[in-house]
Amino acid sequence: MSDDIGLATYEAIAADADVQAITTRGRMGVLEQDITLPAFVVDVVTNNAHEHLGGSSLAVARVRVDAYGTTLTQGNTLAETIRQKVMKSNHKGSLGGSNALNVREITIAAGPYTERSRPVDASDGWRQFKRTDYLVTYQQTGPS
Repeated sequence: MSDDIGLATYEAIAADADVQAITTRGRMGVLEQDITLPAFVVDVVTNNAHEHLGGSSLAVARVRVDAYGTTLTQGNTLAETIRQKVMKSNHKGSLGGSNALNVREITIAAGPYTERSRPVDASDGWRQFKRTDYLVTYQQTGPS
């Protein structure tokens, strides 16, 4: 079992039926310029391993989820679906697919708020997206 909280989060979001009803396009880290929207991006901002928590074998990661849509409303809907169906504040237990981790708690650290990314491919259209940062406390399975 991997201790990759980013991959576990990505797998959980990508596998959710309500998210799939909006999009099947998700990425880790960055979004390609020419991707068809809607889409989501998962990125791990920080990850404090168990050595920093007194040997408790718990880790706390700040996981950023960006939700893009062809319109801001569509991005908002995707972000809210991810929050309500996958990254629920009362979620405890397995998160992810083949790389699942045992989650103790999920809380919102920042957001959701609207961001804009610069125009791509020589267009003048700024892409707007909804950004939410989550704090995910999870059980580590081995040394980091």
